[in-house]
Amino acid sequence: MIILTGISGGISSKIITGLLKIDNIIGIYNSNKPRVFSKNNKLQLIKLDFLKENEVNKFLRKFLLNDKKITIIHLASLKNDELLVNLNIKKLKRNFQVNFFIPFILTKFFLPMMIQNKWGRVIFFSSTGGERGDIGTASYTSSKHAVKGLSKVISKEYGKFNITSNLIKLGNFKTGMFNELSEKKKKNIMNSIPSNKLGNFIDIVSAIKLIIKSGYINGTEINIDGGM
Repeated sequence: MIILTGISGGISSKIITGLLKIDNIIGIYNSNKPRVFSKNNKLQLIKLDFLKENEVNKFLRKFLLNDKKITIIHLASLKNDELLVNLNIKKLKRNFQVNFFIPFILTKFFLPMMIQNKWGRVIFFSSTGGERGDIGTASYTSSKHAVKGLSKVISKEYGKFNITSNLIKLGNFKTGMFNELSEKKKKNIMNSIPSNKLGNFIDIVSAIKLIIKSGYINGTEINIDGGM
């Protein structure tokens, strides 16, 4: 079973078909209702607030007691671009809540079940931009570095139970956000990519599939960025 957060996001809509070929999926959303996917009995969409323990416990009892192999894919992400001196503390807390605390809590809740089953895969997401720490990305970059540290600790604490934790870092993909850039910015981005092309979403699916199938890829980072 794949537990996928961020089911409402743009990346999910691009990779969901590929993921359904790997396993059944429970897609989690909190406030934004996902766009309508083609009806598929392997996909369930669930509205859930992982900060509410009673909701999480109810969710676990209903869906996962009989499932022996659980993969958590943390795709939910929030990015607020502001210079540090202008950064609103409320926005900072919200950024950390979505990018770090929810993945932290979600993983914590599922770990006992993974330990019992002696199998688990935890996959976090970041970006090469988040790794660099570009101007105006203080809250986003800080939260993603926290996720990076969390993934490392999980890999060391629970690897002996056949539970792996890895981080996938994405470069530039042809999404709505890229299409909204000026031609000059698009050109600058393309010139910075050694492979001289934007990412293909099938590459994300391939990386996820590799991590799920391998019990020895653990505590590492996979860059899907064309060599940036």
